[in-house]
Amino acid sequence: MKRISLLLLFFACFAFASDFEQSLIEQSSDMEQVYRLREAMLSAVNEKDSAKVIALTEMLEEKQSDNLLTIRLEELEVLYLHAKMYNALTEYLVKRYRNLPRKQPTGLDEPSPDGLSIFVKKRVEHRDTSKHFFQIFATQVKYSNISDAEKRKLELFVYLNDAYKSRENAKHVAWLARSYANDYPDDPDSPWIKENIADPLKRMDFYKYTYEKRAENKEDFIRYKLYTGGFGFNLYLFTGGIVHSFEDYYSKNNVEPFDFEFHAELYLQFGRFVPMFDIVDLGVPGFTTLAFGLGFVAFDSRYLKVRPYVEYGMTGMYAEVTQKYPQVNGRPTNGPDSWYETDYEFSDFDGMSVIAGVNVDFKFVTAYFFLSNEKLTSFSLVGKFGVTYADINNELAWGEGVSLFYGLGLGVYFW
Repeated sequence: MKRISLLLLFFACFAFASDFEQSLIEQSSDMEQVYRLREAMLSAVNEKDSAKVIALTEMLEEKQSDNLLTIRLEELEVLYLHAKMYNALTEYLVKRYRNLPRKQPTGLDEPSPDGLSIFVKKRVEHRDTSKHFFQIFATQVKYSNISDAEKRKLELFVYLNDAYKSRENAKHVAWLARSYANDYPDDPDSPWIKENIADPLKRMDFYKYTYEKRAENKEDFIRYKLYTGGFGFNLYLFTGGIVHSFEDYYSKNNVEPFDFEFHAELYLQFGRFVPMFDIVDLGVPGFTTLAFGLGFVAFDSRYLKVRPYVEYGMTGMYAEVTQKYPQVNGRPTNGPDSWYETDYEFSDFDGMSVIAGVNVDFKFVTAYFFLSNEKLTSFSLVGKFGVTYADINNELAWGEGVSLFYGLGLGVYFW
């Protein structure tokens, strides 16, 4: 029984050894064929035999498997560029990338250094390593007889293998792909180039991609933000109005009313509701009102906002007053020369106003607030129109009445 077991073990080992030896023989045979094909490829390149180079490329790739890399892409690119087979290289690379399998050969076995690999190494070893090896051939490609479109497409696909190896390469390939697809939309490969090269590389540059997507989504984001609220400031450069019942409300002999030079509005918007503070020109000479109120956003859109409001204000007279005083020097004070004049400014906010008006903002520019993705800034031409009931009674002015007023200016809104 033991003899039978030993015999079986012997035959099993013999069979395993034979299979292993056979596999080594086959592998050696395959590699010998690969070396012969690579040597023939180098000869065809030196002879500028384009048809033979293309045929040998196909034969080498047929020998390629998951465990054997017969010729590297970089070697093929250098060989084709050296042989000035520009269109053939472009055609090969387009076909290669468009049909690229998801699982790539692992390249566990590669040919040992041979004449072809030494030839390629010599072509690239003295280059500036800070630049892509395509630059070695850039001048010769530039002055070749192929079209500009073919030159740009060739550069794109030669660079493509290194697109994800550095940020600079990625930016360059993204630019090449995007510009080629835009400039040559009739090329059947252009849609594929845009979708499979330009767009993925654009997403790789996170900041650029973020800003482009932000710009792309800007209009939808603006519509989403309407009526949500914000903070605004309006400066009114032109103001005035029409008055009623204020004809003789001050002494014209010694009072010269003048308007307050600064008219502006601050407001906060919460949803549609707008608490506000206002420095208002009511259209009455000399009258200035400090008003607090509440508005309501009746309409808001990409370019136009309309918000009616009501306010209660403290109204005062702003004027220059001339007074005459007798001279006091111990002598009679007869005649006009015995008096002297003095001027002073007067303001007193002891009156009141009730205001009903409407603000209309034309948003001529809306942009993101600096680097924010969630805040907007709108610059606007702003107008306000309204009616006021005012009541004032102080040492310079007294009376009550109604006025119509307006204001025109510029505004900024953060929302």
